[in-house]
Amino acid sequence: MDFIIAELKKGYAIAEEFFLSELAGIRTGRATPALVEHLPVAAYGGTSALREVAAIAAGDARTIVIQPWDVSLIEPISKAILDAELGVMPNVQDTRIILTLPPLTTERREELVRLLGKRLEEARVTGRSHRDDARNAIKKAEKDKEISEDERTRRLEEVDKLASTFQSRLEEITAKKETEITTL
Repeated sequence: MDFIIAELKKGYAIAEEFFLSELAGIRTGRATPALVEHLPVAAYGGTSALREVAAIAAGDARTIVIQPWDVSLIEPISKAILDAELGVMPNVQDTRIILTLPPLTTERREELVRLLGKRLEEARVTGRSHRDDARNAIKKAEKDKEISEDERTRRLEEVDKLASTFQSRLEEITAKKETEITTL
């Protein structure tokens, strides 16, 4: 029966890690390689994440420098950046690409906060799905006479406590990111 709780904890950890990676791609006032590292690039007859085909570094607070390992990938990388609609034009300089991020406008900040809320709701739905799966497994175990009614009640309370902790953690992460977006 402990495996249900262990699976729930594992599911929450994976969901939180995914949520954090999603938020890393939401721009704040500072340039960070996380904004572009997951972009899909057409390379070598397939698709690879940008971080797998190039070195990415923050030049300064508003600049990202992308140095492809293969110069022939400059064009596909530029196309991937344009397709991602990040609001920046790739500037090709010899064998590297420079992205200069414009300052965020009030409208763009509001748009990013809305996107943040959307990502939060997606993470909440994932969390509820994990919670519901665990609750159903516990109820099935009671129905199959594997655990007692008291044990079921204890396990369901534990699941609810873990779900509450997960939701609180998401709220905490979101509030911090929203502060980063809205402050100049």
